[in-house]
Amino acid sequence: RNDFCASCHTQPESAYYARAQQSPHPDLASIHLAKNVKCIDCHGGAPPADRVAGLLQGAHDYVLYLSGSYHRPALTTNPLPDANCVKCHNDLFQTRTLNNHWHYYLPAWQQALGPKAAACIDCHNSHSTAQGNLVKFVPDTKINPICQSCHLYQGIR
Repeated sequence: RNDFCASCHTQPESAYYARAQQSPHPDLASIHLAKNVKCIDCHGGAPPADRVAGLLQGAHDYVLYLSGSYHRPALTTNPLPDANCVKCHNDLFQTRTLNNHWHYYLPAWQQALGPKAAACIDCHNSHSTAQGNLVKFVPDTKINPICQSCHLYQGIR
């Protein structure tokens, strides 16, 4: 349950959880919560092995918490891979339209550039309240440089 996750995670996670209870939804995570998506659905890993690793990390952190020998759970112990997003949003990567070309071509871009290419969370930060294209929760300050990096790589202006 989300309140269980929020009970151990301190700032900024507890602020994210409190903010997710608000209406209108101030960030992408809040919209996911309204659709009954739980913290662990995104932060628990996509393939079964990643999910188990996330649960084990949570159990490890919980034992440290109970023993009083913790500083806080690590923020990026298990970063969010695209697979966590694709498990629910795979249709975006199959649809080739002008308004969706970035999703359609993202796998090829990632294959060509490896870790230098964009990932889902580079554009869609679920806990950001930055202004921009709030329909898709894509802050313009992040998306424009990412668009330019792909277009410049392809020689498209």
